[in-house]
Amino acid sequence: MFRPDPDMMNLLAHQLELLNQLRSAAQAANADGVRPNDYSKLHDLICGGGIVGNRHGIIRQRENIATQMIQKSPIMKDAKEFALENIRLGSIRDRAEERCCREIICSLTDSSPTFAEYVAESGYLELLLKELNFQQMAPANLNPAGSSDQKFAHNFAFTSLSILHNCLWRYTPSKNRVLGAGGLNIVMSLVRNAKSDAMKMEALMVLADLEDSNATVFETTRDILQFALNNLVPAIAAELMDQMNQFCVEELLRCLNVLAKNDNNAKNLVELGILDAIAKILETKSHGDDVKVITVAINVLRRFSTAFPSAMKSNTELIEGLRKLKASGNSEISDGAAALLLSVGANQEGIPEAPRPTMTTGEEPDFGTFLSQLLSQAGSSGNSSGTRSNDYVALDSWISSLMQGNKAESIKKRENIAQQMMLKSPVVKNAKELAEGNVNFKLVPHEIHIRNIIRNLTDSSPEFAKHVAESGYLELMVDELRLPGLRQAKLDPHGDIAQRMHYDFVFSAFWILDNCMWHYPETKNILRSAGGLEIILNHLSHAKSERMRMVIIMVLAKLSSLDSIPGDKEATDNVFKFILENALEPALEKEAKGELHRFSVERILHSLKCITQNDESAEQLVKLGIFDPMRKLLPPNEFGNDVTKICLRLLHQLSFTSAQALRENRLLLKQVKSLKDFQSIPAISESAFGVLLSVDEPINDQTACTPVSNQVMISYCSTEQQMAFKLRDALLKGGINVWIDANKTEGSVLNKMVEGVEGSRVVVILVSEAYSKCENCRSEATYAHRLGRHKLYTLAEGGYESCGWIEAMMGDELFYDIFARFDVMKGKLISKLNTLLV
Repeated sequence: MFRPDPDMMNLLAHQLELLNQLRSAAQAANADGVRPNDYSKLHDLICGGGIVGNRHGIIRQRENIATQMIQKSPIMKDAKEFALENIRLGSIRDRAEERCCREIICSLTDSSPTFAEYVAESGYLELLLKELNFQQMAPANLNPAGSSDQKFAHNFAFTSLSILHNCLWRYTPSKNRVLGAGGLNIVMSLVRNAKSDAMKMEALMVLADLEDSNATVFETTRDILQFALNNLVPAIAAELMDQMNQFCVEELLRCLNVLAKNDNNAKNLVELGILDAIAKILETKSHGDDVKVITVAINVLRRFSTAFPSAMKSNTELIEGLRKLKASGNSEISDGAAALLLSVGANQEGIPEAPRPTMTTGEEPDFGTFLSQLLSQAGSSGNSSGTRSNDYVALDSWISSLMQGNKAESIKKRENIAQQMMLKSPVVKNAKELAEGNVNFKLVPHEIHIRNIIRNLTDSSPEFAKHVAESGYLELMVDELRLPGLRQAKLDPHGDIAQRMHYDFVFSAFWILDNCMWHYPETKNILRSAGGLEIILNHLSHAKSERMRMVIIMVLAKLSSLDSIPGDKEATDNVFKFILENALEPALEKEAKGELHRFSVERILHSLKCITQNDESAEQLVKLGIFDPMRKLLPPNEFGNDVTKICLRLLHQLSFTSAQALRENRLLLKQVKSLKDFQSIPAISESAFGVLLSVDEPINDQTACTPVSNQVMISYCSTEQQMAFKLRDALLKGGINVWIDANKTEGSVLNKMVEGVEGSRVVVILVSEAYSKCENCRSEATYAHRLGRHKLYTLAEGGYESCGWIEAMMGDELFYDIFARFDVMKGKLISKLNTLLV
C-alpha cells in the first residue's frame, strides 16, 4: 500500500497555513482576498514539480491534499467569485490567479472523488457552463495556435471542460447538474466545431460521461476517431510503466464505447485498429484496479462482436487475450470473455456453433430448436440446472441483436422466438429457481442473461408476457427488489463491476414489470397483491440514473400510482416533464425514421393515458405542452394506426379537463376532425368523435333528437352488461320506458349514445371502476350533464368508492346500491323515476 511521504505532508501543511496567513494579510488591502503569487505557489506544489513518483503515488498524494483543502482552503469560494465576476462582465479576463486556481481544481478533481463531489455540489459546474457560452469562448475563438487571446481562451475552455469531465467521471450525480444547465448542447458544439484535436477529445470525454443521452450517439470524423486511438496507445504504454498520462485508459475506452454506438463510427474504429489496441490492453492488464479497465474493454468488444465478428475472430492476439481472461479467477470477466468467444465463433468448448441470426427479411433461424440442442447437451453432461452459463449468454446475445434494424421486423422476429420459447425452453423455470435462491442475493452471471432474454421477449410478445406474469416470477422479482443488496444507493451504471451488474439486474426487473403490465393489464393486480407499490416508490426516490427513473415511472403510470410519488406539485411536474422530454420526444424522433427506441411511442402514450385518469395530472400535462407531440403523431404523419388509436384515446381523456385549450389548438383539432370518418378502423373514428363531442364542435349535420318525455337511458360499461340488462328488465316491468345500447361492440357507440342522451329525460348511470376509467362512459355522463338531464347513480360492483370525476359530478347525490340489495333498491329507483318523469 502506498504511504504518503511525511516530508511532503509537512510541506503541504506549511503551504496551506501560509496560504491562510497570506489571505488574512491580503484581505485588509486587497479586495480580491488573495494575491496572484499565493495561488502560484500552491499551483506549483500540486500541479508542478512538488509531487513526484509513480502514477498511483501521485494520485494518492493529491487525494490527501484535496481532503485537507476542502476544510482549510478558500480556493473554491474564490474560484466561484472569479466565475461570477466573469459572468457579470460577460467575458473572460486573463488573470494569473484565476488560471492557477482553476488548474488546481482541475488537478484535484482528477484525483479525488471527494473533492469532485465538493466542487459539483458547490454550484461551480453551472458557472463554468455559463462561461463556455460566452461569445469569447465560441469554438471559432479557441485556437491554441492563434493570437494570444485565442490561445488563452482555448486553454481556459480546455481546463473548464477537464473539470466538468473530472466531476462527471468521479461523481455521477454531476450529470444531472450538467444536463440541467444545458451542458449537452454546449459540449456537442465544441466537439463538432473546435479547432484543436485536444479540445475535441476533451469534449468527447464529457459526452462519454453523459452517455445515457441519445444525443451523444452521433457520427464524428475519422480524424477524431484516429486522434482518440492515438491517445489510447500511449496511455496503455504509460500505465504499463505506472506513469501518468493526459487521459487514462479506462476513460478513453468509455469514450470509444459511446462513439461506437454509431455504426459508421464503429466501422471506422475497426479499420483504424481499435481491436489491436484492445488486444494490447487485455495482454497488459489483468489484476487490481485494472479489473475496471478489463470490464470496460469487454463492453466495447460486445459492440463489435455483433457487427464485426470476422474481424474479431481473425485477430489472433485479441482471441488469445480473451481465452486467457476466460481462464481467470474473476467470474464476471471470465463469463464476459466466454460470451465474446462464443459470439464470434472462437470457442473451444464443444458447444455447437449455431448460425448467427440474419438481419435481412429471409428465413428466421429456429432458436427454439437450437436451445433444445443446447439443453440436451448440457443435461447429458450432468448439469442439474439444465443449461450452462454460456448457453444463455449466446441466446441473450442473439435475441438482443434483433433489436437492430427495422422496428416492425425486429418485433415480429422476437415474437416468433417467444412462441418457441414458451414451448421448448425452461428459461422462466430457471429464472424462478434463481430468484428463489436470492435470499442473500448472490448474483449469478447467467441470471442477468436469463433476465435479459425475458425482458426482450415480454417486450415483443403479449402471450409471453402473460406466460411470465402468471408463472409467479413477478412476485419473486418484487421480493428481490426488497433485498438490501439491490437498494438504489448501491446501483451505479458507471460504478464498479458489482454496481453495474446490480444496476442492470434491477433495471431489467422493472422493464419486465412494465412489459407485463403493458401487454397483460391483470399484472397490475398481481403487483399490488405482492406489495409492489411501496417498494417501487422507494426505488424511484433513490434512483440515480435517468434511464432507471424512466422505467420506474412507466411502471407507476401503469399502476395508476403516480399520485403516490412523495412531494408537491413541483415534484410531479418534474416527473411529467421527464416523460415528455426524455422519453416521448426521443422515441418520436427514432420511430419517425422507422427505428427502435428503448420505449416505443405507443407504450409511452399508454403510460400517459394511465396518468391522465387523474384530472389534476391531465391538466398539468396540458400546461407542460403535451399537445405539441400529439400534432406530430397524428396523420398525415405516418406512425401507424396503433399509435393513432392510443393518441386519440389520450386526447379524448385530456378533452374532459382541457376542452378550452384544445379548442384553441386549431391545427390539432383539424387533424382530429379529419379522422372522424375513419371508417376502416372504428376505434379511431370513435375516439375522434369523442374528442369533438367534448370540445362542443359540430359533429354532423343532423339536428338533435327530440327528447321523449318519459324515456330513461341506462348508461353502463360493457363489463357490467349483465347487471345493466337485469336493471333494464326490472325497470320495464315497473312500467318505465327504457333506452339502452344493447350491443356496445357494433356501430358507433358514441353516435348511439348521443341519440340516447338527447332523447331521454333521465340517465341512470351504473357506476363501477371500469366505468370511471372508460372515456366513452365519461363522455355519456358528461354529455348528459351538459344537456341538463336528470342523473341517478347506481352501484354496479361491490366495494367501489366514488372518486375523481364521478365524485365531482355526483356532489351530494347518493348511490342506489343495486349490487348489494337489488330487490330493495329497484323499487326505490322506480319510485324516484316516476317522480322525475311526471
